[in-house]
Amino acid sequence: MLLLSSALAYKYNTLQEELRVKKEVEKSHEKYKKLLRVLSHDIANSLFIISGYTKRFRRRPELFDANESWEKIEKATIHMEKILDTVKAEQAYEMNAKGLKLDSVSLNQVLKDTLEIYQSRIEAKQLEIELKSQFDLNVWGHYSVLVHQVFGNIISNAVKFSHAGHKIVIEVYEDRKFATITIRDFGIGMSEEDLKAFNEGRDISSKIGTGGERGTGFGMYLIQSYVKLFKGSYKINSQLNIGTTVTVSIPMVKDQYER
Repeated sequence: MLLLSSALAYKYNTLQEELRVKKEVEKSHEKYKKLLRVLSHDIANSLFIISGYTKRFRRRPELFDANESWEKIEKATIHMEKILDTVKAEQAYEMNAKGLKLDSVSLNQVLKDTLEIYQSRIEAKQLEIELKSQFDLNVWGHYSVLVHQVFGNIISNAVKFSHAGHKIVIEVYEDRKFATITIRDFGIGMSEEDLKAFNEGRDISSKIGTGGERGTGFGMYLIQSYVKLFKGSYKINSQLNIGTTVTVSIPMVKDQYER
């Protein structure tokens, strides 16, 4: 009986260890899939800017505004560097479990820089951007993640699914200890089935934009992941052929909500 008990205990411990290792491998695999999503989804946006201005120069060099265009190309390359910094930070998080270093971040600056990244796409569709922000709010977050993974993905989708000549409305306001940002478009919207799938945490396949734009389908996953990391919330309201409103709430720095 003693030998049998020892053998069973050993077998149980072995199985538990194998299960633990399996879970760690699956967790690591999912983490690296996430990093690949960041690279494939967000570096493509900056490359789009560089490629667009390069092609413009090749087609019509006499109309190429060197100062303005090279400035945008330079900013796009800087944004790519920041995306890579984010990926490195994520890798550090995986290795030392300390996570991203959060800091006080200006929402006005984040939104301004995000809109600048997508300016060429906004102009191509002749979209009007209406930004409603009475004063600047500072939140606890990570600048590069907020620009590229959170608001970059939201604004990218708003532009992608908006009809030419329409409007995108961005509003920033206080909600007790949180800064709340709503981004509303009047585009093709989401079906009830897709909205239900999103709310239930199921995957949603990428849709073609109004201008034929293709996506990877990773944007919503990235937004959810990082907003959760910042201890915030993220929700979507949408109606097919009417439009979509995305709401993000992120904790403000303490001295702002105590003023």
